[in-house]
Amino acid sequence: MSDIETASAAPADSGPDLFAIADRLYGKSSTPAESSTPVEPAKPAEATQTPAEAEPATETSSAAGELPPAIAELRDDPLRRMFGAQGTYASVQLEESMKDVALDPAIKTAAATEFREIFADLGASPQDARELVDAAARCTAEPMTTERDASNKNAAIELLSQHFGNDAKSALADAVQMIARDPRLSRMLDQTRLGNDPQTVLKVAQLARSAKMRG
Repeated sequence: MSDIETASAAPADSGPDLFAIADRLYGKSSTPAESSTPVEPAKPAEATQTPAEAEPATETSSAAGELPPAIAELRDDPLRRMFGAQGTYASVQLEESMKDVALDPAIKTAAATEFREIFADLGASPQDARELVDAAARCTAEPMTTERDASNKNAAIELLSQHFGNDAKSALADAVQMIARDPRLSRMLDQTRLGNDPQTVLKVAQLARSAKMRG
């Protein structure tokens, strides 16, 4: 949804797997990034930029595994520490989703752990988290192409307009702002092209709007 790295965007001829690059969230890439032709969908006007095509965010963490300051502050909140993400999202079967992914078991466990923390960062309910996981599975179930990515982008814009009406642009801006707090997540959404997936975009916009209303 921000922090686009065009050179490492999802390849046009193979479907990116959300969990195959999950280790990049905490700086432990298990295999070198593939060199291939990036997906380059047509750029929309500023008013209709989907999150995968927003302006790059500045990455604030340099050491592997170091949390961006905004995320570290979120996770240090007393309520957050009292109601841990691992227990809250224990019913979200991330490990099951990764059973066929060729990653070291330790990386899968760490990825699942971090994704549960990210769900808490977003203020997601367990049901929200399951819907995000389901959206990721659908998005990565078939090869990503330039045409499919562009179609997703257009569908995401339409879905936001249907849900938020004239407030769609503001809702999208809120979503982009929320994701920009964590450049690791922003980069992952771009590389998987989940940042253009309609259901993912809508869900994050809804979560961002809820967070904004809570202050």
